[in-house]
Amino acid sequence: MGVPFICCSNNLVAAILTQSHLYSQLTGDETYAVIEASLREWLLGANPCGTSMIVRLPEKRPLP
Repeated sequence: MGVPFICCSNNLVAAILTQSHLYSQLTGDETYAVIEASLREWLLGANPCGTSMIVRLPEKRPLP
């Protein structure tokens, strides 16, 4: 996946995900779409722990 499993590795995953998403939005280049999807899935639960790394989001309003 390209991210070392260290303290704060989820922050690194979120940073790479954000960067690849912004790149595709700005350039229209979908080269990194598969990587972007796998990083997003990792944060949402497709990881060795099998748990989402995002909690309490959103707390008071439903997702659109």
